[in-house]
Amino acid sequence: MLRRRFSAVKPRLTPTHKKRRLEFALRHVRQPRGLRQPRFVDLYDVTKAQRSSVNILSGDWETKNISMTSKEYAKMLMTKVFPAIRATWPGCKRRPIADRG
Repeated sequence: MLRRRFSAVKPRLTPTHKKRRLEFALRHVRQPRGLRQPRFVDLYDVTKAQRSSVNILSGDWETKNISMTSKEYAKMLMTKVFPAIRATWPGCKRRPIADRG
Protein backbone atom coordinates (compact mmCIF):
# COMPACT_ATOMS: atom_id res chain seq x y z
CA MET A 1 0.00 0.00 0.00
CA LEU A 2 1.30 3.49 -0.88
CA ARG A 3 1.10 6.21 1.74
CA ARG A 4 1.32 9.93 1.23
CA ARG A 5 4.51 11.46 2.66
CA PHE A 6 5.63 15.03 3.21
CA SER A 7 9.19 16.17 2.73
CA ALA A 8 11.05 17.98 5.51
CA VAL A 9 12.63 20.17 2.84
CA LYS A 10 9.25 21.44 1.60
CA PRO A 11 6.77 21.24 4.47
CA ARG A 12 3.02 21.60 4.09
CA LEU A 13 1.82 25.12 3.43
CA THR A 14 -0.62 26.72 5.82
CA PRO A 15 -3.57 28.71 4.40
CA THR A 16 -1.74 31.94 5.33
CA HIS A 17 1.36 30.87 3.40
CA LYS A 18 -0.73 29.83 0.40
CA LYS A 19 -2.43 33.23 0.36
CA ARG A 20 0.92 35.08 0.58
CA ARG A 21 2.43 32.98 -2.24
CA LEU A 22 -0.61 33.64 -4.44
CA GLU A 23 -0.43 37.40 -3.76
CA PHE A 24 3.29 37.38 -4.63
CA ALA A 25 2.63 35.55 -7.91
CA LEU A 26 -0.24 37.88 -8.85
CA ARG A 27 2.01 40.93 -8.38
CA HIS A 28 4.05 39.62 -11.34
CA VAL A 29 1.09 39.37 -13.74
CA ARG A 30 -0.04 42.27 -15.93
CA GLN A 31 -3.76 42.90 -15.89
CA PRO A 32 -5.40 42.16 -19.25
CA ARG A 33 -6.77 44.98 -21.40
CA GLY A 34 -9.78 44.22 -23.52
CA LEU A 35 -9.81 40.65 -24.77
CA ARG A 36 -6.14 39.94 -24.08
CA GLN A 37 -4.93 37.16 -21.82
CA PRO A 38 -3.09 38.04 -18.58
CA ARG A 39 0.70 38.13 -19.12
CA PHE A 40 3.70 37.93 -16.82
CA VAL A 41 5.54 41.17 -16.13
CA ASP A 42 8.68 41.51 -18.26
CA LEU A 43 11.99 41.29 -16.43
CA TYR A 44 14.00 43.86 -18.41
CA ASP A 45 15.04 46.09 -15.52
CA VAL A 46 17.58 43.62 -14.10
CA THR A 47 21.06 44.65 -15.21
CA LYS A 48 23.56 42.91 -12.89
CA ALA A 49 23.86 39.24 -12.08
CA GLN A 50 23.43 38.66 -8.36
CA ARG A 51 24.63 35.06 -8.30
CA SER A 52 27.05 33.05 -10.38
CA SER A 53 25.83 30.48 -12.85
CA VAL A 54 27.30 28.48 -15.71
CA ASN A 55 26.56 31.29 -18.18
CA ILE A 56 27.49 34.42 -16.18
CA LEU A 57 29.54 35.28 -13.10
CA SER A 58 28.26 37.27 -10.16
CA GLY A 59 28.55 41.02 -10.71
CA ASP A 60 28.99 40.76 -14.49
CA TRP A 61 26.90 43.05 -16.64
CA GLU A 62 24.01 41.47 -18.46
CA THR A 63 22.73 42.71 -21.79
CA LYS A 64 19.77 45.05 -21.64
CA ASN A 65 17.17 45.54 -24.37
CA ILE A 66 16.85 49.04 -25.80
CA SER A 67 14.34 50.44 -28.24
CA MET A 68 15.95 51.15 -31.59
CA THR A 69 14.94 53.82 -34.09
CA SER A 70 16.49 54.33 -37.50
CA LYS A 71 18.49 57.35 -36.27
CA GLU A 72 19.83 55.45 -33.26
CA TYR A 73 20.66 52.48 -35.50
CA ALA A 74 22.65 54.67 -37.91
CA LYS A 75 24.45 56.38 -35.02
CA MET A 76 25.38 53.02 -33.50
CA LEU A 77 26.75 51.82 -36.85
CA MET A 78 28.88 54.95 -37.29
CA THR A 79 30.21 55.16 -33.73
CA LYS A 80 30.59 51.52 -32.69
CA VAL A 81 30.24 48.95 -35.46
CA PHE A 82 32.25 50.49 -38.32
CA PRO A 83 35.22 51.54 -36.12
CA ALA A 84 35.35 48.02 -34.65
CA ILE A 85 35.36 46.52 -38.18
CA ARG A 86 38.09 48.94 -39.32
CA ALA A 87 40.24 48.08 -36.29
CA THR A 88 40.23 44.36 -37.15
CA TRP A 89 40.02 44.64 -40.96
CA PRO A 90 43.09 43.19 -42.72
CA GLY A 91 44.83 45.23 -45.37
CA CYS A 92 44.14 48.85 -46.23
CA LYS A 93 42.68 50.93 -43.38
CA ARG A 94 41.54 53.77 -45.67
CA ARG A 95 39.10 51.69 -47.67
CA PRO A 96 35.52 52.85 -46.98
CA ILE A 97 32.89 50.51 -45.56
CA ALA A 98 29.63 50.75 -47.50
CA ASP A 99 26.37 51.19 -45.60
CA ARG A 100 23.61 50.09 -47.95
CA GLY A 101 20.71 50.54 -45.54
